[in-house]
Amino acid sequence: MFNVNYENKNNIVIVRLSGELMVESVENLKNEFNQYKENSKYFIFDFKDVTMIDSSGLGYIVYCLKKLREKNGDAKIQHLVDQAKLIFEITRVSSILDIYSNEEQAIQSIENMENSNESHDSNTDEIIS
Repeated sequence: MFNVNYENKNNIVIVRLSGELMVESVENLKNEFNQYKENSKYFIFDFKDVTMIDSSGLGYIVYCLKKLREKNGDAKIQHLVDQAKLIFEITRVSSILDIYSNEEQAIQSIENMENSNESHDSNTDEIIS
């Protein structure tokens, strides 16, 4: 069973994922993401309670990252553990996303980015095209 909860903190959407992030849940997640991104360009995906992720789940994260970066936003990952961490490393998705061990660090990185108007390097854009 898969669950997701959304929380808004300082115009940053915290997406708390729980269970198996698999093909069955991705379409609904994309629809929800598209609604939330209308009001926020920064998302933090919390993987603390994710027990499994497949290629569709990984594709969902990359899709979100691409859409956010198109509007000068960004996505961060927090609490990446176990199988999900291994999948991110093997596929090298971890090289295009910032991964944090706690929420405070992830939020601080977004606030720092917003304050400095940091841009993303073009290499990242090529990877997620």
